Parts: sequence; structure tokens; C-alpha cells
Amino acid sequence: MNLIKIYKPFKKQQNEQDGNHLNCFVWDSKDVQEIREQYRIVGKIIGSTQESKFHTRILFGTIPLLLNPLEVLLGMEKGWFLLIEDELILCPTQSDLQKFNDKREQDLNNQIKDIIETKRQKDEQFKKKKIEEEEQQTNQSITTTDEGETNQKEKENVNKQKQGKVKKQKKEHVIDETNGSSTSIITNQPTIMTEEKKQKQFQQYLEGTTTVTIYSSIQEASDEGMIKRPGRINRLVGVEEFKKMIKEDDPTGMLWNQYLVFRDLWERGYHLTMGLKFGGTFLAYPGDPILHHSDFIVVVKDFKESFKSNDILFMTRLAINVKKTILLSSFNPNTNSLSYHSISWQGVT
Repeated sequence: MNLIKIYKPFKKQQNEQDGNHLNCFVWDSKDVQEIREQYRIVGKIIGSTQESKFHTRILFGTIPLLLNPLEVLLGMEKGWFLLIEDELILCPTQSDLQKFNDKREQDLNNQIKDIIETKRQKDEQFKKKKIEEEEQQTNQSITTTDEGETNQKEKENVNKQKQGKVKKQKKEHVIDETNGSSTSIITNQPTIMTEEKKQKQFQQYLEGTTTVTIYSSIQEASDEGMIKRPGRINRLVGVEEFKKMIKEDDPTGMLWNQYLVFRDLWERGYHLTMGLKFGGTFLAYPGDPILHHSDFIVVVKDFKESFKSNDILFMTRLAINVKKTILLSSFNPNTNSLSYHSISWQGVT
């Protein structure tokens, strides 16, 4: 079995205890799929797709996949992950940045050309349809006399009007083809942007976007020289060393208790995500979160922790409103076992 490579940034400062350096990234799309489908680890997709004023917002993100420390440790204990601690994992070179900006500018120019061409084709179709409608109206307007002879004068007037309109349409088409740099093309023609306006629009497009190169696979990153960059520092991290990192960042031991609950519920067949948005520690799903709603809001507490009855009341009322059940869990160090208590709201206080 091939191990899945996951990447962890170095801890910037020795006194840093926000836990962010324990999060890891997966950059290969096939690995992301394998992690979710085979190992039931959900993670969080944090990459963003390219957006512009010409595209609608896309709801689904892209790689990398962010794994929290609990998911990482579970995968390492099960023998799925190869953890690489990389000092420069998020630092592209100036050459990388230049290539990224050039590619993005090229994509934007292509989008502008496509939109202008689409608009021009629609205008031509509209003109063609208009001419056909006018011809039909002309044929219907020509009447014959009682003796069956055509009113020649009326027919000549109508034909002159039709010829004049056809010439006008052709004149507009010629101006569009030969004078493409004009900013005022006649009737329904797309306005061609000047270089200054084009540059201004491009700068607006760049605002708020990242300039970090995103690779679709480990192989691609290696081919582009990101992994093999001279002077780059990376090393392998073992399971026991990663456990030590977790305990150093969590002197209270609560994160370790959360991991024990996380691992136990995973082994019972649940898919687990973080449950902060519902006031809990985890959300437990009976299947893939895309296909199922969660059954439990898992709240991990210290075994000796005390709390008020109102706290339970608030939690259970929230859970019943979203059709879930509160699952209080804790690790008992005396018996070296986990305990669970499910609580549901009955509507009586």
C-alpha cells in the first residue's frame, strides 16, 4: 500500500500554541478522493477556484485538503499517511509568482475575447433574423389589382426600402470587421476596450486574489521544482513525535481526550467533522456528509468537569431544533475507558 503524503508547516515560534502548525495539507486530488472514500476522513477543502466578473460564483472549492490534528493522527496510527514537515510549503519563488500572474492575465484576455466574439455572433444572428422578418413583411404587403396585375409603383417603393436597409446592415458589418479598434461600432456592436481600460479592469480583477501557485498533484509540484528547490528543508515526522507535538500544544489534555473520542466514533463507523457551528466538538454522520445529515452533536467534556443544568438545556434545545441528539462524551482516566450520554429535549423544563 502506497502511503499518502501530507505536508505540515514548521512551527514558527517555540511559544506558539494556536495549533495551526499541526494542521496538514493534501495536494494530490487522487489522494483527497482516497482519503474520503476509503478512509472516511472528511477534512476541509480550502482552495478557491478562479473567479471573475464574467463567471458566476462556484460553490465548491478545490485542493488543498486541510486535515486537522485529530484526522492526521488517526491516519498515521492506521498507517495511511506519510507526514512531511516542510519549512517552505507555502512560500513560492518570484519565478513562480511571475508564471502565475502571466497565466492569469492570459486567461483573462482569453475570457474577454470569448465574450466579445459571442456578442458579435449573437448580433449577426439578430440582424439576419431581422432581415428575414422584413422580407416576409414585404412579400405580404405586395398586393395585386382586381385584374390580377401587380401594383408596380408600390412594389418598387417597397423594394427600394428593403435594399436601403440591406446596404445599411452590410455597412455596419464592414465597419465591425475593418475598424476593430473603434470604440463606437454602429448599432448593437460590442465596445472594444482600449489598452488603458483593459489594464484597469485587469488590476480590479487581481484585487483580493492570492498569488500562491496551486499544484494539482505531488508529481506536478515535483516537476515544477517546488519540492526539489535548493536549500529547502523538509523531514519526516513519526507517529510518536506527532503525539508529542499535540501534547506540547495542549497542556490541559483536552485535545488528546477529543482524539480518543474521535477515534472511537470513527471505529464505530461514523464520519466526523468539526461541530463548532452547532455548539459542539464534532458532528457525527452515519455516512458521507454530502449524502447524509448528522445524527449527533458530540460534546467532549473533561471527566471531572461540572456544568449547570441550564447548559444542558441550551444544548438539547438547539439540537432538537436541528433534528439532532446531544452526545456528551468524556474519557475516564480511572477505568481508561470512554463514556457516552445521549440527551434529548422533551419540551418540559
